[in-house]
Amino acid sequence: MSTPSDLVEVGFVDTPGNAVGVALWGGYAYVAGGGFSVIDVSTPSAPVQVGFLDGFGGWDVVVLGDYQFVTWHGQEHSSLLTVIDIQTPSAPVEVGSFVPADLGALLGCRSLGRTRVSRK
Repeated sequence: MSTPSDLVEVGFVDTPGNAVGVALWGGYAYVAGGGFSVIDVSTPSAPVQVGFLDGFGGWDVVVLGDYQFVTWHGQEHSSLLTVIDIQTPSAPVEVGSFVPADLGALLGCRSLGRTRVSRK
């Protein structure tokens, strides 16, 4: 991206809802918003959705190894941190979650490759 004003779209995939948060890891884009989509981006000109987990919309996504950490909002909670197992990108599975006692908004933060989650 030596000349940002000369950007050209090379590929496109439509995801359910609005894409709010995106993380790239190992040839995949993990997209939050309208559920969680796993997009194979190994061929940038032909991205393909290979996995999906429905049920909520996310704000921010961080991927570390085999896990995706997502802050999100949903019908049952005003805020939540969800941990999703992505070892099999075509079949993401929620493996844990945390709801703060006061249901305050969670913010996902990235810092030097580490994940921090703090209350707003």
